Amino acid sequence: DEDSEVDPDYVPGTEESQDSLEYRSETETEIGVISEKSEEYLALVETTKEPADNHRGLVQEYFASFKIAQLGIRLADSGLAILESPLSLVSDSFSSKVQHVRRHLRFVRRAGAIERNSGLVGKVIDEDSDMD
Repeated sequence: DEDSEVDPDYVPGTEESQDSLEYRSETETEIGVISEKSEEYLALVETTKEPADNHRGLVQEYFASFKIAQLGIRLADSGLAILESPLSLVSDSFSSKVQHVRRHLRFVRRAGAIERNSGLVGKVIDEDSDMD
């Protein structure tokens, strides 16, 4: 069957069709395109960085407040501690990156422990223990 055979000389075209160009230009004018180098784009990026970082930190603390997450963080830290010594012999750059990751893991683990004792997860656990 000729339809099922693959043409070895077939090369898909890279040019866009007239319709796709027209669609894109209509969409860009309706939505409004923000150039990555425009002041509006840079201002948007700057104003969203800090809230995004704050939310990321809160999410990390929340998930780190669970016992299973604490165990996982400890295991990851232990594994990296084992890798740190041989990596320091090979490359200072890798070793310093591993140290940075371990520091961050310890920070998240401590923040999670504090959240567990005083935050939302701690309150839920206290309510459960009061019901017993």
